[in-house]
Amino acid sequence: MSGAGAMRVIRDGRVMDDPWRTVGAEEALPGGAIIVPLERRAEALDSGHAAEALGVMLPGSAEPDLLEGLLGSLPLVAIHFESPGDGRGYSLARTLRERGFAGELRACGAFGRDHVFYLARCGFDAFAPDGDGDPAALLAGFDDFSLVYQPAADQRDPIGALRAARERTPAR
Repeated sequence: MSGAGAMRVIRDGRVMDDPWRTVGAEEALPGGAIIVPLERRAEALDSGHAAEALGVMLPGSAEPDLLEGLLGSLPLVAIHFESPGDGRGYSLARTLRERGFAGELRACGAFGRDHVFYLARCGFDAFAPDGDGDPAALLAGFDDFSLVYQPAADQRDPIGALRAARERTPAR
């Protein structure tokens, strides 16, 4: 969860330069838009960092209550996935969206193309995978499925609702 952060990020369906820098637990706080572990947020604010340029990083195992009272003031929440098989970050993302978080919700860490469709369904709108791979290789994952079976944070109509609407529409 520490280090210089991703140089490229997927946002709005395309790969772009990342304006945010991820700062670890022991690094000096630079200027500009930074993502810090939640426990460093107060330190960054006390040092004069602008709240609108201060995002927080949470592990996927974090409890959503940690952000109680902060959701309206955070421009970015990054959730770090330690391993591709750990689904706790999906639940955390969905809960944050359900509680009204409207800022950038970024998936960071260990995930691949086969995860991005589901991450987006849970409310993630930015993606910064670990590793040296090209983030552009993940883009095709957003189109892996054309229909969904259950409601989620992405507000897509589930197939059951689509079928019911079709059955209510008179034939021409």
